[in-house]
Amino acid sequence: MLPLSRQKIITEATNILADIFKKYHDRGIEAIYLWGSVLSSKDFNQISSDIDSIAIVKDSLDFAVEKELNDYIKIQNKGIDLKIRFLYISELNGGPSKGFTTKYINYKILLFDLKFWHHVVGQKYSEKDFSLKKITNNEVAILKLKEISKLHLPARTYPYTDYKYFLKALARFCYFIQGASCTFSYNDTLNSADKECQFIMKKIIKIKENDWDLKMFTKELPIFINFLNKKEFELTCRNDVL
Repeated sequence: MLPLSRQKIITEATNILADIFKKYHDRGIEAIYLWGSVLSSKDFNQISSDIDSIAIVKDSLDFAVEKELNDYIKIQNKGIDLKIRFLYISELNGGPSKGFTTKYINYKILLFDLKFWHHVVGQKYSEKDFSLKKITNNEVAILKLKEISKLHLPARTYPYTDYKYFLKALARFCYFIQGASCTFSYNDTLNSADKECQFIMKKIIKIKENDWDLKMFTKELPIFINFLNKKEFELTCRNDVL
């Protein structure tokens, strides 16, 4: 069977998520968004890419319901690999992590990125709906760098079990330091980057296109680490000045 087109996949995902919202809104789901590679026609692969969604929910909604919804999505069997993650309103106001998403992505980065998500159903949120003051590109880049250091630098040591997520986070870091003016895309980030980031993005994209080849990653890892060390120094100095 031929894979569904990206637009057909988005339509199927939207229908499922709208049905979930209708059934669970009274229990605490306030809004649902699509995010990730499905929003980029250049990055999305109809065969291998999954479809990521975020539900912004009230704190009263039990986190166990997230698994319940993902089980429900699997039963629908629409030929798409759709997943839903909860993002609690208190988390977006700087409260403690309650779900999976904020354990791996700083809530300030999520709020910065919110304007680029695809609204599916429910309330349409903006940064102004939460207590965080407006965050700058420089600040979000520093946060992403800290996230990489904390969560993804186990990729430095063999057998590099986390290297795929390290590369994805590194690509996002390049995206942030280049201005992050639209939905994230590997190719758009490459095309809009300065020479230094272009050099890094070309290597990341080549590894990605070769099914995240481990040997290629191992060869390029020292270059990636040197780049991060250099950028950490530059961003810290710039932030001190600001």
